[in-house]
Amino acid sequence: MTFTLQVPGSTANLGPGFDALGMALSIYNCLTITTCTEPGIAITVKGEGEGVLATDDRNLFYQAALHTAKKANKSLPGL
Repeated sequence: MTFTLQVPGSTANLGPGFDALGMALSIYNCLTITTCTEPGIAITVKGEGEGVLATDDRNLFYQAALHTAKKANKSLPGL
């Protein structure tokens, strides 16, 4: 199964909002995720962050997926 997530960038700490106000921006993180039956992960970063962001199990999007699967009592297939 393959699906794509598009998450808007945001600002934080707008003036007197004190972490309660933010604003979505017209920049996005786009993730294309393909599941497979074999365990393991393969992460490719393209664009900004390429060569800087983790492409192993330290990747924050992967960590969020693991956390979500655990909370839902589901196993995470290979990605």
